[in-house]
Amino acid sequence: MKTIKDLFELVAKATEENGKTYNQWFFDFSGHVNKMKIDYYPTGWKENFAPTMCESISQELNEDGIQALYWFVKTRLKKERSGKELFEAWADGTTYAPLK
Repeated sequence: MKTIKDLFELVAKATEENGKTYNQWFFDFSGHVNKMKIDYYPTGWKENFAPTMCESISQELNEDGIQALYWFVKTRLKKERSGKELFEAWADGTTYAPLK
């Protein structure tokens, strides 16, 4: 069972990844309602640039939510394909769909 501390340590690792790869992470922690939303852009994020691939998750920070958030981040940090490779696959129509 992963803890809130485990989750935030992983969030720190993902934050360090920003700017070093195509991957871009956005974290929205709402302490007043004990929730977290995570947006992951495997091909990067750029203002006024569309279409952009995005995967999102929003969970309460209870036991189940912590597990879901932790594994959402963990599995995306471990991806072997680069953001560029993911973008090329998406552009070819073989994976993902653009945001609408």
